Amino acid sequence: MRLKQEDTLLNNNTNNLYMSEIPVDKQKLAAPIKSVVDKFQLLPEFLKVRGLVKQHLDSFNYFVNTGIKKVVSANDRIVSYIDPGIYLRFKDVRIGNPSMTTYEKINPHTCRLADMTYAAPIFADIEYMQESHGQRTRLEKKNVVMGRMPIMLRSCRCVLYGKDEAELARLGECPLDPGGYFIIKGAEKMIPIREQLAKNRIIIDADNKGNITASVTSISETIKSQTVIQMDKEKIYLLLNQFVKKIPIMVVMKALGMESDQEVIALLLPSIEECAHIGIYTQEQALAYLDTKVQYSLERGAFLILRDIFLVNVPVRCNNFRPKCLYVAVMLRRMMEATLNKHAIDDKDYVGNKHLELSGQLISLLFEDLFKKTIKKVGDNIDKALAAISRSRALDPSRWGMLCPCDTPEGEGCGLDKNLALMTHVTTDEDEGPLISLLQSHNNHLLTQVCRKCGLIGYYSHKLKTGFCSSCKIGENVSSMKLPYACKLLIQELQSMNIVPCLKLVER
Repeated sequence: MRLKQEDTLLNNNTNNLYMSEIPVDKQKLAAPIKSVVDKFQLLPEFLKVRGLVKQHLDSFNYFVNTGIKKVVSANDRIVSYIDPGIYLRFKDVRIGNPSMTTYEKINPHTCRLADMTYAAPIFADIEYMQESHGQRTRLEKKNVVMGRMPIMLRSCRCVLYGKDEAELARLGECPLDPGGYFIIKGAEKMIPIREQLAKNRIIIDADNKGNITASVTSISETIKSQTVIQMDKEKIYLLLNQFVKKIPIMVVMKALGMESDQEVIALLLPSIEECAHIGIYTQEQALAYLDTKVQYSLERGAFLILRDIFLVNVPVRCNNFRPKCLYVAVMLRRMMEATLNKHAIDDKDYVGNKHLELSGQLISLLFEDLFKKTIKKVGDNIDKALAAISRSRALDPSRWGMLCPCDTPEGEGCGLDKNLALMTHVTTDEDEGPLISLLQSHNNHLLTQVCRKCGLIGYYSHKLKTGFCSSCKIGENVSSMKLPYACKLLIQELQSMNIVPCLKLVER
């Protein structure tokens, strides 16, 4: 037996050595596939790798492993309004295994037959302050059941996860069933993908009066808000629900720390004149003015509104508002461009301005709403106890090849119900830490062709064996240079906003 194993290992090593010596035509592998028959042969290979519901499974797995912890950690404290010393804090949260009660395990086939919901308990570790006979004691409890969560079949919390065909057959499941759905009261339920306007993205539009607006729907783990900057009669204003009326944008810029008028004088002259007419010249004066415009029902001041609600997708660290100033400047620049060129106004139906919310993201939104209602109700009960003692849309051509408009309702509902193309891949949430490290790395560069004459980015022509500039129509002035990967992403983002970046090459 040992000799046979050695012979097998020897044959495998020989085959691997033989395969490594076979020359590989990389250009042929990278060449586009022209034949329809050859393209169709890619379909089964794509389905083996991605599957039909992998984006739903990845989205749900991200929620149960990471998303639910972020939601709870962002709202982890319940503090009494009457006595701030009485509190309850969530230290950790996790989803257990599917079970009928807390510990009695079940499988999907049993739930189908018994008209049950295939769900798992949500456990939390809490810390709270208890008062007895005038003395307060900090206590902890582990594995407190908060509620129950329906479990997606074939997800990382499902009993079918990682099972082979024999084990699936023993559990009464079909090996060809890809999963990606839920069992609610014995019935199989699927959460359809919901299409929304992209979050944390600047959208340039015009209102009913023809005024140019720049809006951003900002979202973070703690809060969601919508920021609108509007141009009205050459003056620019901020529209935020936390303020009773629209605020001159220059007042906002001064409140953010940009006190020098010379920084924006060429861009915001009418708004600067309005700001001077009000008598605001410093950051303190701007914040005092904004405090008078805060909604009476809100307990936080203008400083906290600008830090925590205004453009929440741009974080403020150490009370440094300069990143928000730069973000507002980009919004203003795009608004100015839209006033000169109407083609710069964004099409809300363009697929690049859309965001597809998958099962995990939709469940995360539902869980966040219910969790916030629960902690508010618990806080109210603590205080009571202490007190007692669309419009229709046209089909957009950018969806070609990704979203199928066939069989959608006619009339106002036209295009609202869509089907994803079979080979469409939807990206899911990932941890942003490795991406930030990759963008900040000095070792990750991208070889780019840049025209020395006009500064525009060209491309490498395999036919001419040299770089080529589409603007100058020549390749003599094109040089190769290494750009950081983050710079490439910035250039692509500028190009999507109809801003053509030019690079200036300096010889050393």
